[in-house]
Amino acid sequence: MKTKEIKEKIRNAIGAKEVALYYTVPSNWRLGAYESNGKIRIEVGPDLGNEIAEDERPTTYISCPGIGNIDTSYFSDNFATRQEDGTYQIHDTGEMVSESRMIEMSCEKGDIIDDIESIALKLYEAFQEEQERQKTFNGETI
Repeated sequence: MKTKEIKEKIRNAIGAKEVALYYTVPSNWRLGAYESNGKIRIEVGPDLGNEIAEDERPTTYISCPGIGNIDTSYFSDNFATRQEDGTYQIHDTGEMVSESRMIEMSCEKGDIIDDIESIALKLYEAFQEEQERQKTFNGETI
């Protein structure tokens, strides 16, 4: 698959679910793009990129920021109010939800185009870096 195709397919594989996962998993987890039969699927996990079999490794992956390391006001402004116990009250319904669920709901309802573009760019840049690493061995071009 050509590099330009990879970039576009990565971008098209990212939606609200993937953005929410990127922000809500622990910081030691990774988000990876797997290419199979010309299609890209996105997965998250703590061990992505450490697979023993090369054909089981993601095409590219990035580290997730970790739910405890992000500014949740980006997701909660005009949507939910943080309570003393760390839960959030949704303005429309009064429902009490966890921080992770509030982020998921915000991603489902909100404008996440910039987040999609940012994650896709990070994945694509990681892909390009890996392609360059594979071209060299001990500083020599192969």
